[in-house]
Amino acid sequence: MNKFELLFEEIGAQIGMESLSFGDDNTCSLEFDDNVVLTFVVADTVLYCVAYLGDWNDEPAIAKKLLEANFAWQATNGGTLAIEPGSSRVVLSRSWEGDGLTMQAMMSNIEDMVSAAETCKEMLEGATEAQTATPSMSHDDPYASV
Repeated sequence: MNKFELLFEEIGAQIGMESLSFGDDNTCSLEFDDNVVLTFVVADTVLYCVAYLGDWNDEPAIAKKLLEANFAWQATNGGTLAIEPGSSRVVLSRSWEGDGLTMQAMMSNIEDMVSAAETCKEMLEGATEAQTATPSMSHDDPYASV
């Protein structure tokens, strides 16, 4: 058993999920409030975490919001927003080195990822809704009643 498997076994016991473990593909997924799914991937001494937030519809305004959120990790709690290669899926990702990573630190990291994923998902959904909304006619528009 590697250090991440032991760590997640300990986290599972702490949160009441005795069978929390990595599969044969070195992944483990956790779902929070039917809203955010974090997928963890072990690669040697690094633990990667990815959360899929939604689809990007090629709107420049959405890309601008995502880039602004990425700036100095302001809205991502240390994660990075990106478009998954070969798709239009917006992802939030982060990685941690295994050395010295404690259960308390990992629990805090998970909370940070969930919080950032919820914030960024709301931002992405709000920007998408704003882009697809039908513009309303202004009362000052002389052609509004035509």
